[in-house]
Amino acid sequence: GGYESLIGGSAAESLSVLTGWPVMQFTIAEEDEEILFAKLLSCSERGYLMVLSSTPEADACRQAGLRPSHVYSILCVYSDVRSRVESDGERLLRIRNPHGRGEWKGDWSANSHLWSDELRAALGYERGVNDGDDGTFFMNFGDVKRFFHSATICPVRERKAGWVETRASLSVPADWHRPQPILRVEVFETC
Repeated sequence: GGYESLIGGSAAESLSVLTGWPVMQFTIAEEDEEILFAKLLSCSERGYLMVLSSTPEADACRQAGLRPSHVYSILCVYSDVRSRVESDGERLLRIRNPHGRGEWKGDWSANSHLWSDELRAALGYERGVNDGDDGTFFMNFGDVKRFFHSATICPVRERKAGWVETRASLSVPADWHRPQPILRVEVFETC
């Protein structure tokens, strides 16, 4: 993968081209809310690359401080965050516009009344330190579902001792429609 292979297109294609890893893309409106949030939380904990693609609804996005049809990075996913107003836990995502400017203006934005100083400190979003227009903001999961149409996850992993990655090119015969062995993989384990 590399920038020279990247022409444009979807977030899924871009992440795959840049990393060389496969991706999973989810249409947010079609996914079960609980399962999708659990996937995002789990993948955040594993350090996977994740992005959101905003809806093409230009007026709604711009009024909310977002760019329509734009890709945003998911930096972290949090469950059960307690605001100063609500007693129930919130599900928040820390999101970044890769252009480094332009931020969400709704609940949990930099100037939202939902923040307490303690919570800002706990999540590394301290007033006056990193709450300026650097393109990074927090958004609750309900608003994510409203303003973003898809989520893309790239399960890129760091190489660990004992893991081996092997890639090979594959040529599929012209008469591929007839059943025939194309690829055989053998895995040997030792204890």
